[in-house]
Amino acid sequence: MATDENMNKLQRKRSTLRSRVTRLTGQLNNVDGIDKAFDVELLEETLKDLKLMNEAIHDLLNDEIYERDTVDCEEYFDTAKLAIFNIKRKMEYAVETDLNLLKKVTLPRLELLAALMRTRLLKYFCEEVDIQPSAATLWTDSKITLSWIRTDPNKWKTFVCNRTTEILQYTSPAQWRHCPGTQNPADHLSRGILPSKLSNLKIWWYGPDWLTREPSLWPTEDLSYYEQLKTDKEARKPLTQSLYVETTNPVIDITHYSSYTKLLRVTAWILRFLQNCRNEQHFLFELTAEELQKAKDYWILNVQQ
Repeated sequence: MATDENMNKLQRKRSTLRSRVTRLTGQLNNVDGIDKAFDVELLEETLKDLKLMNEAIHDLLNDEIYERDTVDCEEYFDTAKLAIFNIKRKMEYAVETDLNLLKKVTLPRLELLAALMRTRLLKYFCEEVDIQPSAATLWTDSKITLSWIRTDPNKWKTFVCNRTTEILQYTSPAQWRHCPGTQNPADHLSRGILPSKLSNLKIWWYGPDWLTREPSLWPTEDLSYYEQLKTDKEARKPLTQSLYVETTNPVIDITHYSSYTKLLRVTAWILRFLQNCRNEQHFLFELTAEELQKAKDYWILNVQQ
């Protein structure tokens, strides 16, 4: 039998244990949404350790002392378990809602991601069985995705550009064909179907009837106006560059002079006037041959511009 002093220590230890469980429960209940830093398995392990500690203390306490506080202590553990259960449910809900809710990925982009996964699967399969990917035909029920794949990737924004580039590294645009949504076997699973019905669904096992015909008889696709608008939303905006061209008109109106010699002399006098305005030394004598040549050069440059 433990001494009274040891009993008191055990009771204090249990009180501390109860406080730890209470704090843990409070932290769990304050989790709003899904925090990636929260490790549910670690929380469950912590709670398990605390419960083992509680049971060890129980074994050391006599029945009379244990009965006084066992009920409320067990309730604390039950509350903590319930809090962990709620967090796990939140995490399961986040998985069910998928990335399109968390990252707001548009439906056409999700269809493009599906095409990318199809390409990677084809690459892996061909490497394993040692066949060429060019022998395959790939299908999508998204005309928008098909349009992106059949166009130069550099035309599209970064998201579409990067993924179409990877798709075209392993496949060619000619390998991609359109399958109408009503004849797409995969749609039956995404819409929900019982296994008993799926086992007898011919299109699931063999694909659409037209697959057994010549490729020339396979469905063709035409992008509707609405689909074209949705495709264009991913187009890069053209880079525009402003070009400012400054044009200067001659100070002298050449149409006012019928004599070439007179035009040169008037031009030479104006050039001298400008030179006199810039310099302290002014030239007042008759025009020189050099000044007339400068006037001639001025008009030659003006015509060349």
